[in-house]
Amino acid sequence: MFTKEEVSAEERGIAAFFSMPWGRIFKLIRGGVKGSAELAGDLLGFAGKGWKVGDPINAPTKAGNYPSWSTVKKRYWKNKAASVEPGEFSPENMERMRQGNPPYHEGLLRKGIKVPMELHHIRGRNIPDPHNIKNLREVWPWEHSQIDRYRHYRGPIP
Repeated sequence: MFTKEEVSAEERGIAAFFSMPWGRIFKLIRGGVKGSAELAGDLLGFAGKGWKVGDPINAPTKAGNYPSWSTVKKRYWKNKAASVEPGEFSPENMERMRQGNPPYHEGLLRKGIKVPMELHHIRGRNIPDPHNIKNLREVWPWEHSQIDRYRHYRGPIP
């Protein structure tokens, strides 16, 4: 064990971070991905505070747990709604995103067909911190089925 003097402030912060229930995930990151100590330090400040629009989508829940995929998706679309340019989405889609739901494809929606946008995990979900914003990409279902062998879409395409 190290004495307090032998461990930097950064290391103490990271040690506290790893003591949280979901910190085990970041132990893997720390050993294998550059910048992971910074990531751990960045997210440490959000532990136990609860999430609000503008916070990282993978920030811990109020209970200090790693957020579920359904929680991350809601956070993603709420953050998107807060950051888009005026007129980029219809009022209906803006309201959907403010509520944490994905926008519908505008062209299909005009025909009365509701096809929501999806989020794709670029490097998959079996990695440390799979819901990191850098691992997500917005796609339409027909695009998603072309890049993800596990996604099969047979619905309408514009």
